[in-house]
Amino acid sequence: MTHGSTIYKESQGLNPRLVFPLVAFLIAVSAYLVVEQLIGGNPVGDNPASDEGLVLIVLFTGLLLPAFLLTLKLRTVVDQESIHLNVFPLKRSTIPVDDIAGFWIKSYDWLRDYGGFGIRVNSEGWAYIMQGGRGVQIQRRDGTRVLIGSADSEGFIQALRMATGLTESLERGRE
Repeated sequence: MTHGSTIYKESQGLNPRLVFPLVAFLIAVSAYLVVEQLIGGNPVGDNPASDEGLVLIVLFTGLLLPAFLLTLKLRTVVDQESIHLNVFPLKRSTIPVDDIAGFWIKSYDWLRDYGGFGIRVNSEGWAYIMQGGRGVQIQRRDGTRVLIGSADSEGFIQALRMATGLTESLERGRE
């Protein structure tokens, strides 16, 4: 994602304090299943998976899911024309600056308000969040809202002021 008139850019992954224990757990369980059933010959559980099925489960939970969690990134770029969002490797989205009616810094609880990280939706609109509890709430001209998580909300706001020409947010101080 390269933009000639880039004003602001930020890249965030999932919080390592949450991801690394989960990844370690998934790999440990997968290793246990391999050692117990495939190497030791002791089927695991009351209704064990076939060896072939277990290999597929281990490939997914022990390799593919951890790799996905470790590579998941939110990249935000603001240029003179748009906000470019890339939730790698899932989705790209663009918000034209002409479509922005207002913006403000918003604090949120990622679990209570959105039910987790990533691309989320609730009654207030869409959210792109990877970590932390602060971001920038964008109010679009059609009334819809998009929350973009940011470790540098102030820098993000400054970039939006430059790109949009707006000096006051639509709902200043509303959180």
